[in-house]
Amino acid sequence: MVYTTASNAWNESLVSSKTNLVEEDMEMLRAFGKMLGKTDVEGQVKEIELTNLLLDEQAEDARKKKMKNGKMYQSLGIISGLAICILLG
Repeated sequence: MVYTTASNAWNESLVSSKTNLVEEDMEMLRAFGKMLGKTDVEGQVKEIELTNLLLDEQAEDARKKKMKNGKMYQSLGIISGLAICILLG
C-alpha cells in the first residue's frame, strides 16, 4: 500500500481531472491543496472559507466576461448577417 500526503493527493487529482478551469483557478486550488493537513481544524476552516471567497470572486468575474463577450458576439453575428444580406441582395 502506498501512502501519500493530502497535499499530494489533492495535486494528483487536479492534474488528472478534466475541467474547464483557467490557470488562475487551478493555481488557487493548488495553493489550497498545499495547506491541507498543515494546520488545526480552525485553520483548515479559515483556509476553506478564504478559498471559497476567492473562487466566488473568480466566478463573478467570469460571469461579467460572459455578459460582455456574449453581447459582443451577438452583435457581431447580427452585423455579419446584415452584411451578407446586403452583399447577396
